[in-house]
This record gives sequence, structure tokens and C-alpha cells, in this order.
Amino acid sequence: MVPYADFYLLKFPDRDEAREKLLDPTMRSDIFPTGFHGVVSSGAGVGSTVYVAGAGQVGLAAAASAQILGAAVVIVGDLNTERLAQARRFGCETVDVSQGSVEDQIAQILGEPEVDAAVDAVGFEARAHGKDAPEAPATVLNSLMGVTRAGGALGIPDLCVTDDPGGVDDDAKSGTLKVRLGLGRAKSHRCTNGRSDSSQEGAAPAWRAAPSRVGPRQS
Repeated sequence: MVPYADFYLLKFPDRDEAREKLLDPTMRSDIFPTGFHGVVSSGAGVGSTVYVAGAGQVGLAAAASAQILGAAVVIVGDLNTERLAQARRFGCETVDVSQGSVEDQIAQILGEPEVDAAVDAVGFEARAHGKDAPEAPATVLNSLMGVTRAGGALGIPDLCVTDDPGGVDDDAKSGTLKVRLGLGRAKSHRCTNGRSDSSQEGAAPAWRAAPSRVGPRQS
């Protein structure tokens, strides 16, 4: 079964030609659209500062998308030095999450520890920050809420949190994330989880935390 196959599958008239160029349709139908949608969901645009967590294929596609959309600075975070080097090759700043605080490293680049928009391109099997850090599924989402300015947005294009029998703990096995929603609410973040619209009519995002007023509760 292929979810939303009418949207995600591309039909090629010549089967043999398609097989010869398999990586091209894969990039066009999955990898690039996922990264692009994450950036669009984050609200990034001309002049924005953007942090992309994860320098895999989707993360690099998101970083390139942010540049296409006019971002002033694109920062990519990962613990794989080769992936970070690839991000620098097309003009991104980088953060090595194995070296400690993401906020501190962003501040060294921007002069402040926050960005306008952020994208989670890591997914459920995230690791905590720091050298030899263990798996900690909620690390990236909590980090993004910490580094995104008040009123900013988080694009979460492909976070799968269904049952994971091989999860690191009981929460992970049941697809449960210990996310700091209170922080996101206090900073009036908008979070969009899911890929692009799955129907011609334009389905709503899978999950969205609506912005709320920043400040103390009124009696």
C-alpha cells in the first residue's frame, strides 16, 4: 500500500528510461518536495534566518529550498562532519550538534541564539546533543522550540511517531514524544507536522499548534 499514491507517484511513459534515471524521479517525487514543504511550513522567506536540523538528503533539500525562497542565512545542524561539509559547499553555515549547545553555536554565527524559522529533518530516531549522545526522540523538536524566536514557526515535514517496537524506551516504542509544548505556546510558535497537501482540494496539515498570546495568564 502506498499512502496517497495519486499524489506521490509520478507516471513515466517510458519504463526503461525511468529505471535508468531512478534517482531523478526519487528526488522529484519524495526527497526534494519533503524538504521544500518543511521550509514553506516554517514560514521562511526573503531575509529569513533558518535552522535546518539534519543534514541528510531531506535536510540538504530543505536547506537548498530555503535559499531558493530567499533566506538570508541558512544554518544546518548534524553530527556527521561529511554531511556538514556538503552543506557548506552550497553556502550554508553549519552547527555540529556533537559539540554541545545548538543555541551557543547559532549565536556565534548570527550574534543571537535564535532564528526566524526552523525545520526538523531528523525525525523520530533523533539523538541528544553532545559527543556520543544516546538516542532521544524528542531532542530535535525541543531544540527547535528553543532556537526559534517568539512568533516563529517550525516545519516538521516527515516526523513519524507511530509504534516503534525497536524504540529506545517504552515511550518511544509507543510513538510518544516528551515535547515541551508549554515552551512552544509561550513563544507563540506555529508547528506544522506532515507532508504537503494530499488531495487536490488541499487537505489541512496533520497537526498544528495555533499561536497563542505571549505573557502571563490573566485572572
